[in-house]
Amino acid sequence: MKVLLNGDVYIVTWHHTQWSIFPQTEIDGTKTRGETLCFIGIPSSIAGGWKKQVSSGLTRCSVNDQFNKETGRKISLTRALEKTNLTKSERAIFWQTYFDRNKEQEQELVSV
Repeated sequence: MKVLLNGDVYIVTWHHTQWSIFPQTEIDGTKTRGETLCFIGIPSSIAGGWKKQVSSGLTRCSVNDQFNKETGRKISLTRALEKTNLTKSERAIFWQTYFDRNKEQEQELVSV
């Protein structure tokens, strides 16, 4: 997901890990079904490189809950944004972009 803020382009990515073979994997003494990591960074001009890592957020799914990527994305993005020095209105731009991220794809499918 790309976010344009104050002339900078921020990239937000997520990595999901779900343990289906061992659904109660123990990490740091806590049993979990999986985890989602959100990473916020400013890309460099070098392909695949990062000019600056802004923040990251991690969430783990309890063994009592169903693993859900959408829920993991929301919680991990919240945690990543909490660690930044961004203002409330700047964080709102990230959330607006997040909620609008699928609208372009849906419009393309309808118009084809």
